[in-house]
Amino acid sequence: MSDKPLAPPPPRALLGPDGKISDHFYKWLSSIPKGISAAFTNISDVQGQTFGDTFSIAYPDNGTENVLINAPFGFTISSTTSKCSTGTCAATFKIGGTALGGGANSVSATEQTKTHSSANVVAVGDDLTCTISSNSSCEKAIFTIAYTRT
Repeated sequence: MSDKPLAPPPPRALLGPDGKISDHFYKWLSSIPKGISAAFTNISDVQGQTFGDTFSIAYPDNGTENVLINAPFGFTISSTTSKCSTGTCAATFKIGGTALGGGANSVSATEQTKTHSSANVVAVGDDLTCTISSNSSCEKAIFTIAYTRT
């Protein structure tokens, strides 16, 4: 039998001519737990996968930029990558005001990936920010955040 629930029977098929539950309705009811089980099994297909989101700041100023507010799901940040077209700055990513372990990205024309292995867990509802500092004519900064859903 399939892991997907069957389509619900039309109302007239709920009872057989003898007034008891029809075979079709019984088979449909029996298929529901398998469908629910398959749906929960597929959740693990998303959890544990690595994703990446990219954002840019055309003309970064020293200060804090919102990257994500009120996270809709939990995730763990494994790395942040940065680059800009000209100039330099530092970019410190923070979860709820706490900097990711591993330090700030040095943003320049040379791409840099920073690995984060502590203070890197985002919970549902958390805010993720990026604090720009030591800006020296930085332009067209681009950032990628690699993360794993939890």
